[in-house]
Amino acid sequence: MTLYATGPSQQRLLRWVTDTLYGESVTTGGTLHLVKPFYEHSALFGARTVQGLPSVSLLQLFLDLAHYPLRGAEAAALLARTALNDHLGLTPTARKELLAELS
Repeated sequence: MTLYATGPSQQRLLRWVTDTLYGESVTTGGTLHLVKPFYEHSALFGARTVQGLPSVSLLQLFLDLAHYPLRGAEAAALLARTALNDHLGLTPTARKELLAELS
């Protein structure tokens, strides 16, 4: 799971993960990633709510998955064929080109 945090909320989120979830920093193999977006405003652009929880946009999710080392490209491809395709209205040619970039 990846959690984005910007500004003052970043330290509050880190304390909450440490205190409530007993999270510990590890160099490899972590399953929870706290991320300070490189571009603070664009990472949360188009944010949405999914089952009552804040979430990044489908496009941001695709970009994050495409660069994630463990089966990220596979998950991004699934998203491109389903929800992202519907959301962006990709033509078959555009979808094929996008998926080819993941290979």
